[in-house]
Amino acid sequence: IDRELLLEEAIARGIAADTRQVEWAYDQARREYPDDQAWRDHLAEEGFDQDSFKAELRIQHTVSTLLQREVGGISVSDEEARSAYEADPSAWGLEGAAPPFEEVKDHVREVLLRRKRDEATRTLVSRLRARARIETYL
Repeated sequence: IDRELLLEEAIARGIAADTRQVEWAYDQARREYPDDQAWRDHLAEEGFDQDSFKAELRIQHTVSTLLQREVGGISVSDEEARSAYEADPSAWGLEGAAPPFEEVKDHVREVLLRRKRDEATRTLVSRLRARARIETYL
């Protein structure tokens, strides 16, 4: 449901997947199966044919583009990283040893950035769910 909401939002915003990226992703998956029949068999095992697989890649890239635009401007300052580190320095080292901040600063920033982006994504999905009419059938 969330993916469909994100896709609809991307379409509403005029966001589309980059055709070259979709083709590249298709080619990357396809190159593992040089034999046409092996490729078709693999797709069938996954529940796809060539066209539906490309459509799925296009959907994934469209949603990814929306999310990149939504969370792309998020950053983590040195102060935020230092604050997170100082809250529990041993959490950033191996076996509880507290490494110096400068050694783990980039890792701390990456973790905090991932958390912020995940939260922004959850917030977007929550907003979309709140205004959507969702019906599920069991």
